[in-house]
Amino acid sequence: MKITDFEKLVIEEIYDDEIYEEYLERNMAKIDCEINEDRNLTEVEIEHFETSTLEYLEEIAKIEFLDDENLKERVLKGDIDSKDEVITKSLRIPVLAGIILLKNGVNYLDLIQEGTIALIHSVEKFPSSGYKSFEDYAKINIFRRMIIYINERLQESKAEFIAHFHSLEEEFDEREDVMEELENKIKNIKEIEYNTLFSSLNKQEVEVLEKFYGLKNGKRESMYQIEESLKLEKGQGQELFQKAINKISNFEGEFFII
Repeated sequence: MKITDFEKLVIEEIYDDEIYEEYLERNMAKIDCEINEDRNLTEVEIEHFETSTLEYLEEIAKIEFLDDENLKERVLKGDIDSKDEVITKSLRIPVLAGIILLKNGVNYLDLIQEGTIALIHSVEKFPSSGYKSFEDYAKINIFRRMIIYINERLQESKAEFIAHFHSLEEEFDEREDVMEELENKIKNIKEIEYNTLFSSLNKQEVEVLEKFYGLKNGKRESMYQIEESLKLEKGQGQELFQKAINKISNFEGEFFII
């Protein structure tokens, strides 16, 4: 299932936990992490980035990739040590999911934290899930939790802005021109929903990070290899990498500008 289709599905149909569990039992759905569609870009570019995000990604890239079928079998049997190992070796999944789903107004590391919680729950529930692939089961849980987290942050932000403008209405209730402007702002805010949010990173920026840190298969690529595989001009890969790192490191911003 394409990511955009799953985002729509979560918001419109499987937001509730019980409905989601029933959906998984019926469908055994899988997430396709390929980004095939154009993505909206934010206009803000940040010049400096924090080293903490880079260091975190480097640590994730050093972790052994999860490809041990025997380990997964032990998880199915409830072995506690194996569960811890699977969690560690699967941390690439929430890292990549966060890069793909990140929206303007959301902190990347907070998003990863939500995904990691979903990963831990996935390890616990996998034996009874009916899924044959742990990666497929973990991905769908991680993506869903992140989508819900983003939507909840959006609704909180909307509520704060609307409450603020309502308080201004009380203050300027005798100013017809101001009241009209405030009513329009409230109307515009109410119309903002998850599917109207901009993605922070575009397709190429996601692909450069994914390949450089080996987030899909555990195999890192050099910038030269990335530029070759993505058919980029010399130096363009580094430029895309820098932009992507800047976006996920520093900028949380706002969901919308009023």
